[in-house]
Amino acid sequence: MQFLLLNPMKAMAKPEVFEDNTVYPDYNGTFLPIGGVNEMLHPEMFEQSIFRQGQLIVVGEEELLKRKVTLLQVDLLNGKRGDCQKFWIDNETGIVLKTEIYKKDKVMQSMVFESIDFTSGFNDSKFELN
Repeated sequence: MQFLLLNPMKAMAKPEVFEDNTVYPDYNGTFLPIGGVNEMLHPEMFEQSIFRQGQLIVVGEEELLKRKVTLLQVDLLNGKRGDCQKFWIDNETGIVLKTEIYKKDKVMQSMVFESIDFTSGFNDSKFELN
């Protein structure tokens, strides 16, 4: 079994394999086994998969959810999932705020955050050592 390197300086931890052969890699405790949300929070997963399956084009900058985003488009070579996939990536955090898969200019699948708040701070008192 081969493991992908997310950080070239450090190998990814060996994933846990469950009885039903489901594999969940360890993404520093932030792995959410709930479909596309995980990939949106961890865009390095797209880099390891979909970005390598076609021609990557930087379309430009837009605004989404009152945040500056860069719109990327991948023209897919194999066409199994569609002809292309677009990604709206938050310029400040790198989180994918929206992604759409197209087939013949028709949206086949769309995942988007409807709201997001990065302004909430931590309550320092919850992190005090007793």
